[in-house]
Amino acid sequence: MKLRRSKHENLKNRENREDTELTRASLRLAVQFTALVVVLLGLAGGLVYGLVSSQTREAVENTLSSATQFDSPRDVPLDVFLAVYDDGRLAVSRNMPSGLPDQEALAEVAETGVARRDTVTAGDRTYEVLTDRRGRDVVQAAVDAGSAGVYLAGTSGEEEPGEMYDGVAEVRSLYPDLEVGVHLHNRNGFAPANALAAMLAGADWLEGSFAGLGGDLWFPGDPSVLGNAPLEDLVHLCDGLGISTGIDLPAYMRAVDRSVELTGRPSASFVSRGGTRADLAAASWPELPEPAAGRG
Repeated sequence: MKLRRSKHENLKNRENREDTELTRASLRLAVQFTALVVVLLGLAGGLVYGLVSSQTREAVENTLSSATQFDSPRDVPLDVFLAVYDDGRLAVSRNMPSGLPDQEALAEVAETGVARRDTVTAGDRTYEVLTDRRGRDVVQAAVDAGSAGVYLAGTSGEEEPGEMYDGVAEVRSLYPDLEVGVHLHNRNGFAPANALAAMLAGADWLEGSFAGLGGDLWFPGDPSVLGNAPLEDLVHLCDGLGISTGIDLPAYMRAVDRSVELTGRPSASFVSRGGTRADLAAASWPELPEPAAGRG
């Protein structure tokens, strides 16, 4: 004899699962946002150092506090590291850095039940760590508040090559050991020129999107200029300059075509509409009808 759950029980269980997934998704989004704030604030310096450092500390605390609410290390974003100690069993993030988790802090909080806040150096990185008790579990969250790179966002699409060069060059001089990248829009048609200026100033990477998809700051004007700089135009530019990107442009263009098919939004890139030099060389003119014979 098979026991079947009632339709009401099944519906209730499904609603519980959906609520749980929604909670996890909300927590994940909160942690990702606050972790992003940590990175962005950590890039500033100079005269605003005091304000930035205060806001950075607050963002770190929010990230750690949110992360300790997760039940499983599998649920946290990749840039947050979580350890959950439950009745002698320890589950940790798959990408947990060597030197973490802090076993001493886990043992102390397991015994006292009092939350503990630490700064732990592991290898050449420094991590902010929060260890706390949640029910019978002891949870430890760690975040790397340092920066591996500086990201300059030209989101208005009105940036000009001269200021792009100056901005990247200044950041490169201030942070010589960090990677420098630029995010580009093409509202004023300067995205390729800005990309070239950024590379000449020492930028390590460029950012765009499939077919120019993406959000934008709203300004009056033709909506067709909204969106990110099409990455295929940037790849095409680098190919023309002999700069290797590791991207196979013809294969990438197939992905662009697929994104256009799925979204229904035409590509904003020139290379999609006009093709490459190789495309032009391979093209053939349509055959024209023979002219009608003239009357004698």
